Amino acid sequence: MLKMVGQKFVKLRQQGGPILSSDHTVIVGWSALGFEILTELGIANENQGKSAVVVLAPQDKVKLEESIAGLPMRTTKTIVRNGKPTSLDDLDRVRLNTARNVIVLGQWDSPDHDSQVIASLMAIARYRETHSEFRAEVVACLRHDENELPAKVAARYPVTILNVRSMLARVM
Repeated sequence: MLKMVGQKFVKLRQQGGPILSSDHTVIVGWSALGFEILTELGIANENQGKSAVVVLAPQDKVKLEESIAGLPMRTTKTIVRNGKPTSLDDLDRVRLNTARNVIVLGQWDSPDHDSQVIASLMAIARYRETHSEFRAEVVACLRHDENELPAKVAARYPVTILNVRSMLARVM
């Protein structure tokens, strides 16, 4: 019995429990771009009082929490949950249906980055069909312009597509 309770605590530490927040921002997937996004959200939410950002990523929860611990989040609480960005159960676990904003990222250094984002958009579209209360604005970050149309088709609902490479090229 004690061993079973210990295993539950280990699983809870590694994956995290249910999210209680609503009107929060959810980052689906993770990449190095996530650090910049979290920093900007922390600054943008300073005048909002208490805000929450939930990160749903396949990476190790504890390591990701440690890597973002030093970011200047001020009034914004950051919650990390381990899970698959394409899992409807994991999307439900981060209360996607009550989110204000959803930001979709893929593994930046992966050749499958855009495919990961498109797969996540497809999962979010399936999730929306079973959650009529879903009202969040969805933003997806792609690397290649030619994947914008497939991403919009996969999303099936309005989505803002940002081509991160093009944005970086304009800034530099």
